[in-house]
Amino acid sequence: MEKKNNTINAAAGLLSGYGVYKLTPIVCNKIRRATITRFLDTPLNAEQVAVYKQAGQDLFESKFKSKGYSILDASNPEQVEILENSLKSLEQHYDNKIASSKNFISRLYNKYMKRIVMKDNLISHNQVLEGTNAFYWVKKGAVVVNMEKKPTYLFHEFGHAIDYSNKYLAQSMSSLWRNKRFKNILFSTVMLTALLTNPKSKEDLEHASNREKFVQSVKKNSGLILGAYLLPSTLEECLANINGQKLAKEFVPKAHMPKITKTNLNSAIGYILYPLFVGGGMYLANKVRDKIAEGKLNCFS
Repeated sequence: MEKKNNTINAAAGLLSGYGVYKLTPIVCNKIRRATITRFLDTPLNAEQVAVYKQAGQDLFESKFKSKGYSILDASNPEQVEILENSLKSLEQHYDNKIASSKNFISRLYNKYMKRIVMKDNLISHNQVLEGTNAFYWVKKGAVVVNMEKKPTYLFHEFGHAIDYSNKYLAQSMSSLWRNKRFKNILFSTVMLTALLTNPKSKEDLEHASNREKFVQSVKKNSGLILGAYLLPSTLEECLANINGQKLAKEFVPKAHMPKITKTNLNSAIGYILYPLFVGGGMYLANKVRDKIAEGKLNCFS
């Protein structure tokens, strides 16, 4: 009976921990958007849209057009078609990978990657159309933004273009933290290690093997590991904000700069907080899992 209860507690701990891990960043981001973002990233009126569009166009003509960069305006149906064709090509790419898979495991993994990647890209695509997001399309050297709704985002995205023009920064930004496969493997390994491993006391660790000590270290520091992995991406985004702020100061009328400053501040706060939300979620998940698995939080009493 005791063994059965231990198994039930372990399973409940695993499921509860996973739920906490997944929900914590989502809930925290919703709170951030309802408070910080609501205050800093307010809608633009027609006059502001006109001012920022003109400033963005002047910036593009002066500093980027001659270098081969472009703007893809998500308020222009013809340019939206380019984005939609890109999504179709991406989907076809994964369909081809699935069709050429050498075995069942490979096919299953490619299907999983297709679902994840297409979901992320569709969300980003819809957000750009709605004017709630923008992005720098590295392969095409294009800033993708809705110029009729949020031309303020253009400055941050051209900040990314400046970063990618530096070969050392470009190489570092194309490294492992941008590799979805590596990220999925790392996050899954750390999460499962934390949620499937029972904690050991200091006395037990003194007699443990090096492998057991390593596993316990990963479990104990799982939140730090996941949070730290996201820090280079945070740095990249903050650099883009700094570059974007500098670019805006050259072309945006002084009276309209506070809006740009608030937009960049909101972006920076979001990217700084996200590793804390993910790392904190993993830390809480680990604690909740252990409490339930040890019977200190009895879900069935």
